[in-house]
Amino acid sequence: MPFRLSDKTAKKVVAADFDGTLLKNDLAELVLARFAGEGWKRYDELLAKEKISLEECMRRQYAMVEVGSRREVIEYVDRYCTFRPGVKKLVSECEARGIDLVIVSAGLDFCIRHAFRKNGIGLPKLVCPRSSFGKGKGFGVTFPARRSPGSADYKESFVSSCQGRGMSVTFVGNGMGDLHAAIRADEVFAIKDSTLDVVCNERGIAHESVKNLVPVWKSLLA
Repeated sequence: MPFRLSDKTAKKVVAADFDGTLLKNDLAELVLARFAGEGWKRYDELLAKEKISLEECMRRQYAMVEVGSRREVIEYVDRYCTFRPGVKKLVSECEARGIDLVIVSAGLDFCIRHAFRKNGIGLPKLVCPRSSFGKGKGFGVTFPARRSPGSADYKESFVSSCQGRGMSVTFVGNGMGDLHAAIRADEVFAIKDSTLDVVCNERGIAHESVKNLVPVWKSLLA
């Protein structure tokens, strides 16, 4: 089912990564470190060298997870579900101003939903892989379709698709998987000292380094 923004007249979209961006911790990485077999990090290395796509990286990594149930995963990550300062205010400011806040994530959908429930924050629109679980078979993931020709991954495609409808896109991220979306976006915030921050500095990609989400919601007031 295609993703739809709430208001065709809206002129701005805030697209934010989840793991390590809105959330202080990277739940996907924690799940892989705890439950995946050895060798999952090599796919991160291939992604960093841009030899594989974000979708291929995550598909291969999630397939390596060996766990008895989703509940076992939730019980493990529960202690790590702490949001960065400013997230709740960002959600409320976007709602008040008619701005679509969209989580564009490569994380596990059920972990993302759990983190929002645990913290009592309403879940914004969510663009992420749909997970399926098979005991002893790891997690299967179906990614959102790339709807913009030439996009490197579905995150960039989402940004490009919004721009194609005349919208300005503010993107917030932290990882290598966020790079192509950041290159495409109109305005970029990168978590300070994160991989995205470092790579943006190396490549001369205009962005603002932030420690939390306060500068992001304040930018909406201008």
